Amino acid sequence: MTRTQVTRTKESYMGQGGDTRPQSAFPIPHPALPRQVSLSSMWAVQRCESAGDFVRQALDLGFTHIEANYQLTPRMVSELLALPTPPVLSVHSPCPSQLVREGLWSYKIPLNAPDPAERALALGFAESAIELAARLHARAVVLHLGEVPQPPIDGSAETLQAKLRWLYQQGAVNTPEYAETRAAMFAWRDKERGPHLELAAASLRVLAKKASELGLILGLETRYYFHEIPNYEEMGWLLSEYPVNVVGYWHDVGHAENLERLGSTLHERWLASYADRMVGVHIHDINVLKDHHAPGTGNLDYSMIARHLPPQAIRVCEIDTRHDPELLRAGLRRLTETGIIAG
Repeated sequence: MTRTQVTRTKESYMGQGGDTRPQSAFPIPHPALPRQVSLSSMWAVQRCESAGDFVRQALDLGFTHIEANYQLTPRMVSELLALPTPPVLSVHSPCPSQLVREGLWSYKIPLNAPDPAERALALGFAESAIELAARLHARAVVLHLGEVPQPPIDGSAETLQAKLRWLYQQGAVNTPEYAETRAAMFAWRDKERGPHLELAAASLRVLAKKASELGLILGLETRYYFHEIPNYEEMGWLLSEYPVNVVGYWHDVGHAENLERLGSTLHERWLASYADRMVGVHIHDINVLKDHHAPGTGNLDYSMIARHLPPQAIRVCEIDTRHDPELLRAGLRRLTETGIIAG
């Protein structure tokens, strides 16, 4: 991998006067205490009438905080800001969701978009999410950095990744066709990633400066698809440029498990390698390759995950809106039993 020229030193992100952010009115416990658990607003989509309604339901279910994610509407964000003490530990960029033009939403524009105008739009949305996090007195902002665009397989509209997933679901993991498809996909990504990774790194520098100025930390998330940035190797490369209080690792249990099942990096390797840089974790369950299930409704090994989670990492349950409240209550019990969260 060609190393991007480092244009900022770690010291340049430290600032001169320490963290001067105003203190939150919400009684957030010391970050070293693990009995904090957030519910992502992913669950609120088409379920809650307002941001206040979502916060009330989350607290009633046993969560202590929420994560404001990229599916929140501008109206719900305004409602969240109007609450006396919004219990927000993290914001998932871009937030809120905004319609750029017909058929194109803010969360669909990657931070490493090849088109400079689109990339500037994506950066603007991410900077707005960072500013929102500061206004909400959050600790962290979760980022998706971009992708290596996928070409279709010759003679079809299908991508190598789509073919690989289809073969997996057909039980063809141990076939020559699966091995050949996986090898071709990795070879393609390694060959094409260079300029796309450079653009992602450049955008990250802009956002890291913004976050540092506001006393926030950025969390680079484990991605779900092979073509997305960063993969395991790229994560370490990107993190190495920054101090731990500016850019860190955000683990996603379903994404890492999905990658392992398809034949990429082992789930536990992500955790073992980057636990010391971990800002937070998205927690859910997975069935086959489908994630965002309530904890305990799939077959994820939470005990293995719990062994690697640092106590200060922000725990966020990122659960699809289709799951009923009682499944979330049961999920919290499951996470307590397995040591993901404290009792």
